[in-house]
Amino acid sequence: MTDHTDREETLEGPPPLGAGEAIAPGYGIITHLHRSNNFDVYDAWSEERACRCIAKVPCPDRVDDPTVSQRLFREGRLLKKLTHPHIVRAYETIRDPRPTLILETLTGETLQHMIETRQRRLPLKGIVHLGLHLCSAVHYLHRHEILHLDLKPSNIVSEHGLAKLLDLNLPGFFGGSVNGLRSVVVGRAHCSRWLRIRLVERRRSDGGCGEC
Repeated sequence: MTDHTDREETLEGPPPLGAGEAIAPGYGIITHLHRSNNFDVYDAWSEERACRCIAKVPCPDRVDDPTVSQRLFREGRLLKKLTHPHIVRAYETIRDPRPTLILETLTGETLQHMIETRQRRLPLKGIVHLGLHLCSAVHYLHRHEILHLDLKPSNIVSEHGLAKLLDLNLPGFFGGSVNGLRSVVVGRAHCSRWLRIRLVERRRSDGGCGEC
């Protein structure tokens, strides 16, 4: 994934790994791309595949946090099971010397970057296509009883007119139901509130439309 920008990202915490360093066996860093609260994302070179890829690792001050590592490995397990043209592909997960998730490289730009940098509005036709692709990806996730709980422009890449959905490190899973409302499991813990995701499966006694 590339996210071209004219401004440098201001990083908090320890500095990221440098170009040329080995981030994992068989993977060398080309450049640092992005830092979130918990993860660093790198453009990396795969010796085995002889191509570029994306390496996602915990930030240096989060490496020893088991919760962050578990989220990364859970994302890897999910992505390796999912096969959809509008969801980013995962190649492998690596535990040593640091937890690492290896993803395919996307050559487009994030929707957030497109919104922030384009002087004109995105063409309606392009917006419709991206919307259809996202609906397709989200529908596929829901068919597998998975919720993407962080769907936002920075987690959507537009690549040659195709949308790709990123970042499943905090998914939700459909649980049981109570009074027609289904719960959501985030990791292994149930949300404290019932998520009202069901649309009009039950009518109120007065014949009105039930809340959704």
